[in-house]
Amino acid sequence: MNVSTLHYRAERDSVLLASGCYRAERDDILLASGCYRAERDDILLASGCYRAERDSVLLSSILLSSILLASG
Repeated sequence: MNVSTLHYRAERDSVLLASGCYRAERDDILLASGCYRAERDDILLASGCYRAERDSVLLSSILLSSILLASG
C-alpha cells in the first residue's frame, strides 16, 4: 500500500463520513458479506494512485473556482 493510496482512502472516507447514516447502513450490509467487501477494497487499492490523481484534480478545480468567486 503506498502513500497515494492511503491519501485517497482518507479523502474518500471523509466524504463518506459526511453522509454518516448512509455509510453506516452500507457498512452493515457489506460487513454481512465480508468477502465481497474485501474484494471491493482490493480493487480500490489496485486503482488507488489513479483515483488519488483524479480527486486531486477535482479538488484543485473546486478551490480555484472558490478563489475566483471570492476575488470577483
